Amino acid sequence: MARQKKVKNKGGRPPKMTTELVAKLIEGFKMGFNDSECCAYCDIARDLYYDYLKRDPKFIDRVNKAKEHPYLKAKHTIMKNMDKPEMARWFLEKRRKEEFGDVKKIELETTDKFEKMSVEEKLAALEANESE
Repeated sequence: MARQKKVKNKGGRPPKMTTELVAKLIEGFKMGFNDSECCAYCDIARDLYYDYLKRDPKFIDRVNKAKEHPYLKAKHTIMKNMDKPEMARWFLEKRRKEEFGDVKKIELETTDKFEKMSVEEKLAALEANESE
């Protein structure tokens, strides 16, 4: 019979950041949570999350990809529904505002009376306005 090797207990506290906790954090980011919301969702302190980010560069990549997920999913949904006229119109209004957007121009008009006044007359008019 082959002898089984005993796994030695390394001692110390078990790691706070478990694979299950990392998976839950990634799940939260995929749902669109920000850092604080995700930590609350996972019931952990933000310090634990930020410390782990500093220690594990691969985790940073996973978090960044997970944070992009809601935007990619939204874009996919838009593109999937592009055959609907209202979706196509909305898309064009957002992406090509100059051409398809609802542009409103504001024109300012000045009265000829004020334009023709001299600087002294304008100052006198302003002072008269303030004294009223």
